[in-house]
Amino acid sequence: MITGLVGALLGGCWYPLEMFSQTVQNVVKILPTTWAMRGQGLMAILPDAGIRLGFAVVFFGIGIWRFKYE
Repeated sequence: MITGLVGALLGGCWYPLEMFSQTVQNVVKILPTTWAMRGQGLMAILPDAGIRLGFAVVFFGIGIWRFKYE
């Protein structure tokens, strides 16, 4: 729960990213919430949607790898 809240804070869900230092703005680009918080049209968000899909594929792969089959 804490990880999700911190991710939301740093990803720009609560405050605009412009309020953070340039270093933090560059670091949080690895968070999916950063890419989700864009207020643009469909064609403008397709690259961002691709990035989120990439996150989903990576974490799904990690979940399958870590799943204990019994």
